[in-house]
Amino acid sequence: MSAVWISWDNHRRSREMSRELDVPFTVIRRSKLPVVGVLVTAARTIGLFSKLEADTVIVQNPSLLLTTITCFMKKRRGFRVVQDLHSYFSLHIHQGVGLRGKIYRALSRYCIRHANVTIVTNPELKRVIEQNGGRGLVLQDAIPSFPATGVSGSGVSRRVVYVCTYSEDEPVNEVFEAGRLLNGEATIYVTGRIPAGLRTWTAPQGIKLTDFLSDKDYLDLLSGADAVMALTTRDHTLLCGAYEGLAFKKPLILSNKAALRSYFGDNILYVENTAGSIVDGIRKLYSAKPFFDRHAAELASTLARDWTGRFAELRSYVALSADREKTPA
Repeated sequence: MSAVWISWDNHRRSREMSRELDVPFTVIRRSKLPVVGVLVTAARTIGLFSKLEADTVIVQNPSLLLTTITCFMKKRRGFRVVQDLHSYFSLHIHQGVGLRGKIYRALSRYCIRHANVTIVTNPELKRVIEQNGGRGLVLQDAIPSFPATGVSGSGVSRRVVYVCTYSEDEPVNEVFEAGRLLNGEATIYVTGRIPAGLRTWTAPQGIKLTDFLSDKDYLDLLSGADAVMALTTRDHTLLCGAYEGLAFKKPLILSNKAALRSYFGDNILYVENTAGSIVDGIRKLYSAKPFFDRHAAELASTLARDWTGRFAELRSYVALSADREKTPA
């Protein structure tokens, strides 16, 4: 029995899960050639599969094209496919808008039907998988294991770290306005590479843009925070920033979304994606910080223990011999 994890990107979730499964993690280098780059990358992927000897191939989706190629090669090479599917697919799976959306929808359904197992992060997405002819397995991100940084909150300056990538589902403008409204009560550190359009813009008082950080600097920032904030306008989405905050046992400030509430439970600060609500959440944090500190540590331990149990389902599936199948619960 052999398995391999293949990705076109060096995702932290993929690295963590492949390490836990004790399977090789292979990143296929993306071509940077204009226009034809994606075709070159696809050719590299097909070339890898032509020589690959494995019973199970696990792929990260995105990339949808990588997963499509993997499912296409499945019968030709005789392996099983496990796709780890990002929640973004749920925005287009029911109705594709425009040509690109329709192609995305068609390929997503193809991959769902042809993958032996599709990993998603919550039960609602599992139902979507099954409605489209696939088999789903719910497995959230593991709480990461980071090296000790030697940095801790100073207790003097109030620091909230907003884990941000400036993507379209993140209410960045509302966070900036919240920083202004706090008027010095706390400073919000906004992570992520600053988009070109913001580089000449002066951030309001109470906001510090970190720009791109090395892994060490990023972990130092999280370790020195009073709380970690992660926000999204999307439903059915869990947030990497929340897991990273819990790795340092930091209180969380999260968007008031059903998927987040269901997984992270009570005693988390849930806010609407508005400046006023974000300000209220930060003020509430500092009004009862010992309570939220204590609960963050308890939650980190509980989620780590529960995740280990769910991960055992995936481990047992990957460990099956090639001629046996099991439907995950």
